[in-house]
Amino acid sequence: MNGIAMKNGVLRPLFLTVATLLVASCSAFNNDTLPGTRYSVGSGDITAPKSGNTAIALAAPSVNANWLTVNGEQDHSIGHLAFSNAPRLAFSVDIGKGVNRNARITSGPIVAGGRVIAMDGAAQLTAVSTGGGVLWTTSLAPIDQAGEDGTGGGLTQVGNMIFASTGFGEVLAISAETGGIIWRRALGAPIPAAPAVSGDRIVAVSRDDVAYGINTKNGALEWTRRGARAIGPVKAGGGSPAVAKGIALVPYGSGDLRAMNVANGETLWANPLDRGRPGSALAFIGDVSGDPVINGNVAYASTQAGQTAQFNLSNGNLNWTLPAGSNSPVWTVGTSVFMVTEQSRLLRLNALNGEVVWSVQLPEFEKPKKKDNYIPHYGPIVAQGLVWVAGSDGQLRGFAPQSGTQVYSVEIPDGAAAAPAVAGGRMYIISRDGQLHAFQ
Repeated sequence: MNGIAMKNGVLRPLFLTVATLLVASCSAFNNDTLPGTRYSVGSGDITAPKSGNTAIALAAPSVNANWLTVNGEQDHSIGHLAFSNAPRLAFSVDIGKGVNRNARITSGPIVAGGRVIAMDGAAQLTAVSTGGGVLWTTSLAPIDQAGEDGTGGGLTQVGNMIFASTGFGEVLAISAETGGIIWRRALGAPIPAAPAVSGDRIVAVSRDDVAYGINTKNGALEWTRRGARAIGPVKAGGGSPAVAKGIALVPYGSGDLRAMNVANGETLWANPLDRGRPGSALAFIGDVSGDPVINGNVAYASTQAGQTAQFNLSNGNLNWTLPAGSNSPVWTVGTSVFMVTEQSRLLRLNALNGEVVWSVQLPEFEKPKKKDNYIPHYGPIVAQGLVWVAGSDGQLRGFAPQSGTQVYSVEIPDGAAAAPAVAGGRMYIISRDGQLHAFQ
């Protein structure tokens, strides 16, 4: 974990002091005139619906053969996908180590060329055919280290090349056909979020707030750009860069979002997401935990502290901001934006102004009265006319996009450990016990 480690409550007095100073200095910002829609805070439910019109027009679902990275595409925006509105478990395959105190899974599977590629909790890659057969396995751990020592990582694929980042602080190129490692580039700090690829450049960001431009062909380091250092705790997985039009949106643990020229790393604009949800215990976690999303000339990003914002991709101007954060990327379809907040609410937003159309509370704790055993939710994904969310509580839930009404659920054996992938009309989910489940 980057930034200042929190042990035995040592930093609690410091955080309280900082909070006191921030409150005392609020008057310095009374003349803030940043553009964009604002919502009042301190009273009422900030995620309560603001819009009375819930009609939605979805384009016909499209069958996508591939799911190449976070949210399916390098820009993290793939649209309305073909699936099933009543899916059942088709098969399950063991991919290795699951989730425990020493191991975590931070990447969902990717799908391309008839192969499903999944990373387990011990830096092992497994390729599975879409029929459920294991094709190959490869360990990404350095030869002198155990897989659990560098747990966490991310995946993306271009052509027959898989690019993986790991908790060992490396980026690797792997043959999708054989699983053979073609090259590896050591960068130092852990890189648990998926890299992004544009042309012959890989863009990856480490947990010590450094962005890297790497040559796809040979792993040569082309550029580095250090961001502001995070001063508090950060999300285990971090956010993955999004790329489109030669621009990389790079999320930093400090809460900075930077648009960079993919070719040379030049900063085109920077915008801090530094407005946490008032009164939230997560307000000190400034990490851009909701991976950036590019849709046309607008971009989205969220923090764990409690902020989601829409920007103009060309110049970084803020279009609107909502005082609700996320640990996952938003999903955009037409003029609607769907997201799961850091407080486990599924929201539909109006993409034009950020207003909440509807809000649904998902199960937040396995033991609600004690607020114990937090339930992570992964997604959302819009497919076959429904909004899908996979929970670690063992449920894949489908919601009506018009109203937010839950209309379907099916069991995920042992619960989801990472974001699902949809390709070829199937949904693939890695469970907490290290199984890859296919639903159709």
